[in-house]
Amino acid sequence: LVRFSKEADQLTIGWGTDKAAGKTFLDTSVTAIAGTTLATEIESAATMKSDFAGFLLPDAAATFHFTAPVLKEDVQQMVTLLKTAREKAIEQIGKDKDLPNDEARATAKDIVGSLMDVLQTTIENGKLNGGAAVKLAPQNINFVAGGLVADGKSVEKDLKRLVELAKQSKNNPYVEVKFDVATHGGVTLHTITVPIPEKEKEARKILGEKMLTVIGTGANSVYLAFGNDSLELLKQVIDGSAAGNGETSPMTVNVSLAPIMEFAASVDDNPVLAGLSEALKKGQGKDHITVSSKGVSRGIAYRLEVEEGVLQLIGQAAKLQNSQARDPF
Repeated sequence: LVRFSKEADQLTIGWGTDKAAGKTFLDTSVTAIAGTTLATEIESAATMKSDFAGFLLPDAAATFHFTAPVLKEDVQQMVTLLKTAREKAIEQIGKDKDLPNDEARATAKDIVGSLMDVLQTTIENGKLNGGAAVKLAPQNINFVAGGLVADGKSVEKDLKRLVELAKQSKNNPYVEVKFDVATHGGVTLHTITVPIPEKEKEARKILGEKMLTVIGTGANSVYLAFGNDSLELLKQVIDGSAAGNGETSPMTVNVSLAPIMEFAASVDDNPVLAGLSEALKKGQGKDHITVSSKGVSRGIAYRLEVEEGVLQLIGQAAKLQNSQARDPF
């Protein structure tokens, strides 16, 4: 904040509408004084290429993608935060009564230390890059997230050690873990299958009797996905990232309300949700909220964009809510 107040040159905020495209937007841009650290940071963020553009799936309910530089001036602060987190984690492991003995606790501490080392090296390498995506359908959810790490294979080894350690836990639930089930695009895939108790009826309705989780580990990447179709979703992200040219904005968020409302209506019999879902289906796909960014001269610009279907939905929600309040039966 201190650096920003001293090195920022101009902050611009504007609002506008595009009637032809059926959307409204809020623009914010900031420029920095030439030659300052802030200017260097902004330029690096605006020009840095991404290796994970595959998260920007066009048919997803929500996507998130980011590419950010870590300047030398910021590395030490982040490393200090990691050191504190490491100390707290090791302290908690020492108190964990689920681990059967001191040897198991020592192994757990070693795993945490190894994972923290990878994270610290990733930060010191000067680049943060990754994303997430959610796909929704009636009574069906699939999620994937992942990003850049300095040593994905080290994470894979620690994951295998962690599973062996979990088997020693006093409260070890039954899970089916399979390592190295497949390789896709240079990423090794591992699966974890967790049974969902019969009493969890809502979760079973969405995920089935068992929840599938997929972990992917590449040379410099780690992915996590869950859902019935999570394996295919993860492969889709890997393929999209490999096919991309790496040119993406520093940060992008896309949300599509139609699949979100359709999913919500499928798991909750609230008539308001059903009405909103039907209203969005008639909106001709204009149901998106988007946040994007791009580089400008000595600065960076962000845009929050809302399509007309979202604005109409707000009015429709109020009408349906009022109608239900007048006639609750």
